[in-house]
Amino acid sequence: MRNPVDQRDLTEEMYWWWREKNKEIAAKGWLFPSYPKEYGGGGLSGDHETIIEEEFLRAGVPGRGFTNGVILPALLVWATEEQKEKFLRPILTAEKVAWQKFTEPQSGTDLANYQTKAIRDGDDWVITGQNVFVTGMTGSARPDWIYGPAVTDPDAPRHRNLGYFMIPFPSPGLEIREQNLLNGGEQHFIFLDNVRVPGDHLIGGD
Repeated sequence: MRNPVDQRDLTEEMYWWWREKNKEIAAKGWLFPSYPKEYGGGGLSGDHETIIEEEFLRAGVPGRGFTNGVILPALLVWATEEQKEKFLRPILTAEKVAWQKFTEPQSGTDLANYQTKAIRDGDDWVITGQNVFVTGMTGSARPDWIYGPAVTDPDAPRHRNLGYFMIPFPSPGLEIREQNLLNGGEQHFIFLDNVRVPGDHLIGGD
């Protein structure tokens, strides 16, 4: 089973086959070679990672467990130990998948103009907003989390007004809809309508 050159040729059968195979690769410490062993990584050097990536490419192995890797350093640096166990470990061991939600319809990835809002309600946050061009496998495949920012304090200065959330899927009020583009691809709309997210899913504190 080889990863196709054109990702539009990756079938659901191939996707789920590789989801299981990635767990075996992760158990060897090869899926995320340079991440710490205590969180499910390989604990290896950058040189090891380069060699493994080259061999994966040669063998047609899809890397990174179908998760956008931007989330991993954020969790490693800013997450609490409890959050690392909840979110980082399952991604590094290929048990879970996370999709990135940055792009919004009105402003692209301009986070200074972000419109998605999160309002504190007791121990939870309630999130409302929309995203476009969210990459992920089409068909029945869906993520376990959607991660990205939301405005937590509209009166705070720029860079201080956003929180970074791990949003569980499925959740009431959260819809993922495939986005049919002329050039194909695996893009999605994300709609959040008063989606309730536990307080411990905010990375980095209030």
